[in-house]
Amino acid sequence: MERTTMRGRICGTGSYIPEHYYDNNDLAKFVETNDEWIRERTGIVRRHIAEEDTTVSMAIKAAKNALTDAKLNADDLDLILVSTITPSTVIPSTACEVQKELGAVNSDFENPNGLNAQNHYTTARDMALITQELLENHEEFKTIAQTQQYTIGATNLVNQARTFQQSDLMFYEGNDYYYPKTIAGKTGYTDEALNTLVSCAADDNLELISVVLKTHGKNVYPDSVNLLEYGFNNFAKYTIADYEDSADFKEIDPNAYVVLPENVNFQSLDYEITQDDTNSSTGTVTYTYQGNPVGKAAVTLSDEYLQKDNTENEAQVSGDKSDGETQKQAQSTIPREVILVICVIAAVLILIIVWRAVLKHLRKKKVETNRKRRREVDKD
Repeated sequence: MERTTMRGRICGTGSYIPEHYYDNNDLAKFVETNDEWIRERTGIVRRHIAEEDTTVSMAIKAAKNALTDAKLNADDLDLILVSTITPSTVIPSTACEVQKELGAVNSDFENPNGLNAQNHYTTARDMALITQELLENHEEFKTIAQTQQYTIGATNLVNQARTFQQSDLMFYEGNDYYYPKTIAGKTGYTDEALNTLVSCAADDNLELISVVLKTHGKNVYPDSVNLLEYGFNNFAKYTIADYEDSADFKEIDPNAYVVLPENVNFQSLDYEITQDDTNSSTGTVTYTYQGNPVGKAAVTLSDEYLQKDNTENEAQVSGDKSDGETQKQAQSTIPREVILVICVIAAVLILIIVWRAVLKHLRKKKVETNRKRRREVDKD
C-alpha cells in the first residue's frame, strides 16, 4: 500500500494582549515585594489585565492577526483549535465561538452528489444540523443507513443486477472499527475532501452526532468513536417534566428534554416562556445554560401564571394611561400666561448674572491698569 506523506508548516502567526497592565512596581504598591524579587523567582515583568476582553474576544483578535500575517481568509481554514483553561462557556466550545466570529460557518452546495465543485463547501456543524433533521423527521434515513447490503436489478444503462455494500465499518461486527452504539452514518471521499464520516450513535440516554472531515483513510473511525464517547461520558439527557417544579406550568410535554454537562444542575437553568397567542394558555418554554439553548418543551400554563401575566399587563397599561393623563393634567393646569412670566423672569435673571460678571471683569481690569500706571510713576 502506497503511503501519502504530508508536511505541515507554520504560514502565519498572530497574537493579542490587552493594553492595560500592572508591572512589578505597581504590584509592590499593594503587597510587600519589589521588582527584583519577582523577576529572580518567576521571570515575570508585567501582567496584562483583561478589563472588557474575554477568552473568545482575545482569541478572535489573535486569529485575525494570524490570518493577516498568513495572507489567508477565514474560509481557507479547515480546523480551529483553542486551548484554554478559562473558557467563556462550556457549550458551545471556545473554538466554535471563534469560528462564528471569524465568519467561517457557511455552507454552499453546488450539486447534490457531494463531488468537488467550485464554491462547494460546508462545515462540520452544518453537516451535523442536516443529519439531525434527517434523524428527527425522516425515518427512512435510518432504514437506508442501517442497510448493509442492497441489490438493484438491471437498468437501461447496466444490463445486469448490482449489489451495493455498506461502506461504514462501524456497523460490522468482527472488525476493529465496529461500534455497537452506531444507528446511522454516511461515509465520503474525494481527492480534495479526503475521507469524511458523519456518525449517529445512541445509548439508553442520548442520541449523538459526530462529524469528522478531511482525514486520512480509516482514521475517521477512531476519531468518530472518541468524539461520541466523550459526549456519552460527559453529557446527559434530562426529561423536563421530571425535574421542572415551577408553578408557572400546568402540563409539560412528557417527551421533551434538555441535554446538559454531567455536573450541571437542572435548577440552575434559565427559561423563557413564549405564549402561542396573547392570553393563550399554551406556549413553549425554552431553557438556556450560560446563554445557550439546551432544550425546549410545549407547555400548558397554570392559572396562577396567566393571572399574574394579565395583572402585570393591566398594571402596565394602567401605568401608561395614568402617566399620560397626569402629564396632560399638568400641562392643562398651568396657564400660558404663567409660563410666559416664568420664562421672562428666567431670561432677566440670566442677563443680570451675565452683566454682573462683565462688570466684575471690567473692574478687575481697571484695577490692574491703575496699578501698572502707579508702578511706572514710582520708577520715574
